[in-house]
Order: sequence, then C-alpha cells, then structure tokens
Amino acid sequence: ELILADALASTSSFYSINIADTDGRLVTSTDLRVLNQSVTETPDFELGLQETSLGLPIQTADGYHAVLFSPMRTNEGRLLGVLIVDVDVEPMREILNAIPSSYSSYQVRVAAKRDGRIHYLFPIGIDEQVTSVSINDDPVMSLAVGPTGGFKEDDYAGREVLVAYKNVGYRNWGLVAQVDADEAYEAITDLRGVVAIAGVLVALLGIGIGVRVAARFTAPILELTDIATRVGSGDLTAKARQNSKDEVGLMAAAFNEMTSGLQRHQNQLEELVKARTNVLEHRTQQLERSNEQLAALCQLLEDQADTLER
Repeated sequence: ELILADALASTSSFYSINIADTDGRLVTSTDLRVLNQSVTETPDFELGLQETSLGLPIQTADGYHAVLFSPMRTNEGRLLGVLIVDVDVEPMREILNAIPSSYSSYQVRVAAKRDGRIHYLFPIGIDEQVTSVSINDDPVMSLAVGPTGGFKEDDYAGREVLVAYKNVGYRNWGLVAQVDADEAYEAITDLRGVVAIAGVLVALLGIGIGVRVAARFTAPILELTDIATRVGSGDLTAKARQNSKDEVGLMAAAFNEMTSGLQRHQNQLEELVKARTNVLEHRTQQLERSNEQLAALCQLLEDQADTLER
C-alpha cells in the first residue's frame, strides 16, 4: 500500500492504482474501499493477464479516464496478478481538439473496433454525443482500424469529403482526418478566375506606374506590362527581370513570387485532373472488360443453342 501510495503521489495523471490476483480479486489498492472486489467482468481484464493494454476512455465528472492493465510477473516469468491503473486521458482529447487546420469543416476522430462495432475514444463533434456505431456506418474508420492507411474520397453524412486514414499503431485503434471536398477544392476551382484577375490587375498596375514614373523607368515597366499580359493569357512561366533594387525591382520580385504561386496552384490542379482522369480510365477499362465477358457469354449461348438445334 505504501508503494502504491508513493506511485500515486508521483503524478497527477493517475486517479487510482490497484492490484488484482489472477482470479480477478483486488488484493491491494490506493482506495481501500474496493479491496476484495472482483474485476473479472471489467473489459480488458483477461487481456491484462497476458499483455499491457489500455481500455477505451470513459467520460466522468473529472474528464476522460481510461483503465490500464498490465500483467505482474516474477523474475522467472510466473504470473502473480494484474496491475490496474485508472489513468487521466484528458490530455489526449485536448491534443486531438487542438490540431490546427485552416479548414472550417476539418474533423479528426479516433476509434477502436470491438465486437463488430466502431467505438470512438471521444464523442464526435461539439454537440453530438456519438460514442459508437455499426462498422458499416463508418466504412472509412473500418479501414483505419485495419493494417494499412490511405487517402480517398468518400461520402460522410450526405457530404463529399476527402479522407486520410491510418492505424495509429496500437492494437486496432484507427485515426481518420477529413475535410469537405467543396472546401478543399475551392482554391483550385477559383484558380482560373484568379489568374485572369491577377493578369488584369498587374497590367493595370504596369500602366499606372508607367504614367507616374520618370522616362528612365519606361522600358522596365513596359517589359513588366508585357509579362503581365502573358500571365493573363495563361503563360505562368513568364518572369520579370530584376535589374535594380528600387521600386521597380521590388515590384518585379513580388510579381515573380506571385506567378510562381499561381504556377504551383496550376500544377496542383493539373495533378488533380490527371488523377481523376486515371480513375475514369480505370473504370472505363473495367467496363470494357465486362462488355467483352458479356459478348463471350452471348457467343457461348448461341453456340449451345446451335448445338441443341442440331
């Protein structure tokens, strides 16, 4: 009892420490009121006789708790009992809620698969109190609790979302991060309009500067206007020359930085279009194979019909 009391006082993350014998009877504890109680019906006790495991979090008035089970063995490996620690997992929930994102629809959920259901470690959403669902109701999480991870488009609560999923590396716990597809693709969708508007603005800016600056700045500004026109026409490889460190040179540097950013966005758009085209081609190939199989089946039926007639 003194050892357990010292261990409990050494950290604020433990609420209680208990030791049960192999029959599941509590033989000592930092809470003497629970002595001799049986914990055989407690989830994960049987697993705790074999290996260390952390149970699913449970919400209480103090926050979220989870029970840690670990087998206690002698130096020779003989099983003596199970160490049972009531652990504060509120920091885990705070970490998940504090993950930064620029997307308003961003959502992270962590769950474990048990008894054919998905059990969420923490309730989903702010107002929702969903703690578990059927494995068929969250197909992406059913993939996340598996051995591999991935990225895909999916339908969630009637919305098209982009989803990244992965096993967290502890037993069958999975993590899913998602964002609405409309919000994720918004920047790419508006890219063409941004390029056109940027080209017009840069052209107008070049004209305005050409009127105001001295004659010695005429040539660089005309060159910059020409580059802006090329950008407005879709040539994002055009770059302005930086021949000076004055206002014109700074403007050319800013313009080059802008065109570089637009080119990156255009490349991302092209990669996305290419990816979707590949998916479409793959589905087309599958359809063609199905048609070929159907034609072969029809030919076989015709041959059998001829045979029957003969």
